[in-house]
Amino acid sequence: MRFVWAILFLLCVFPYAVIPLRDKHAAFQWEYYWLSPPGTKIAYLEIGQEVFSYGALVWGEEKAPQRVVLSKEGRYWWKKDTLFVMPVDSVLLFFPHCPQVKKRVFTAWLGTDALGRDVYSRLVLGLRTSLGIGLLAMVCAVGLGTLLGFLAGYYGGWIDNLIQWLMATLWSVPSVLLAMVLAFLLGKGTLNLVLTIALVTWIDGARIVRTQVQSLKERPFIEAAQSLGLPTRRILWKHLLPNLHEELRVVASATLGVAILLESGLSFLGLGVAPEVASWGQMLSQYYPYLFLPGYRHLALLPGGAIALVVLLSFFSARKKRF
Repeated sequence: MRFVWAILFLLCVFPYAVIPLRDKHAAFQWEYYWLSPPGTKIAYLEIGQEVFSYGALVWGEEKAPQRVVLSKEGRYWWKKDTLFVMPVDSVLLFFPHCPQVKKRVFTAWLGTDALGRDVYSRLVLGLRTSLGIGLLAMVCAVGLGTLLGFLAGYYGGWIDNLIQWLMATLWSVPSVLLAMVLAFLLGKGTLNLVLTIALVTWIDGARIVRTQVQSLKERPFIEAAQSLGLPTRRILWKHLLPNLHEELRVVASATLGVAILLESGLSFLGLGVAPEVASWGQMLSQYYPYLFLPGYRHLALLPGGAIALVVLLSFFSARKKRF
């Protein structure tokens, strides 16, 4: 299980290391090869020299070499120092003083979509978006839930009543509806999406931490620490949190799955990341009409299956109490 999560985290950090072209957001459109089947080979001319940098493995290339896609009937030729390209029979392009040209072949392992974008590359980059936002939201939600749960369970009184009232109020609203309202109010963007998901998913963690802290603060070692006059901060970090380790890991695993589902749902509805960013939910929104067309069902099944597998993996990790 840990090995699988390690692979997913590496792909989340270095997605451009496993895709053929490192164009930012995998937004390059392969003209003349729209909705091509899996395994299609695409010939193209690369004009200019590609400059490799290790940062491109993480963020992609801001300035990729110019590419001219050739159809099956396309051809090119030189006349002195000018490059003439005829990608299709009715189009003629020329590039004077062309410095360097290489003919390459690109393989679309999972085919292309209606805009000619490589489905495999966007699926890998969608992992970064969905899992990355899910992880950030999970950290924020677990941190907020732990803090509020500790305050409610340790101090009790009006603080506990206030936090319980807040949890009950938010819990009475369906999570998806609450996330939609917050996403609409905060607007699009990665940080706003992380904040939206965190504000929706912190409640379960706070409830579990509150219950455990109420039980632990009656233990003799906590009473002894209080009798010695240790500050509350030290009691939290040195005595309470180590005894909440297993519970927090379970909460984190379950929260990660819910966060990925919420991110995918909001992106599906157009309330998630920016349109140019690859996301599994956004891909599902764009490709689900092809689910009923023979030969193109994989466009919708791939992102939908990826969401289901990662969420099930997260929930299975929570059940086993380990990553």
